[in-house]
Amino acid sequence: MPSITYGTQTIEFEVLRKPRMKNTYIQVTADGVLVKTNRTTSMKEINGFVVKKSAWIAKHLENLKAKKIEKEIVTGSCIYYMGESCSVEIVMESEAISPTLTFSHSKFIIKAQQGVSQEELAWVIDRFYKQRAIEKITPLW
Repeated sequence: MPSITYGTQTIEFEVLRKPRMKNTYIQVTADGVLVKTNRTTSMKEINGFVVKKSAWIAKHLENLKAKKIEKEIVTGSCIYYMGESCSVEIVMESEAISPTLTFSHSKFIIKAQQGVSQEELAWVIDRFYKQRAIEKITPLW
């Protein structure tokens, strides 16, 4: 896997070549750094592009790391909604098929089965945010 050095940090990246791409793009995800480019771009050009964007990449990798380090979603933890810190209550229900979320009086109430993963809890909160965003944005159209 190709890599470059930025300060004391080594940035490893994958290269994905697609024949119809006109430009070179960098994508930073939890899985790593992906450089998308066409088949004619040389590795020297790709390395130069990654070096040029290394500060941006490092910043985004740090942001992703910070998000991962955030506290686990447990009863009593706080998450933000509409600029306010709201508490979380997780109610364990054996008959719950998938986690469900309700929001009432600045409190997130999540009903889930015992042993629910942090990814599932994050997914249900993310889905709630998206639904509320659609409700708020749609009337503006």
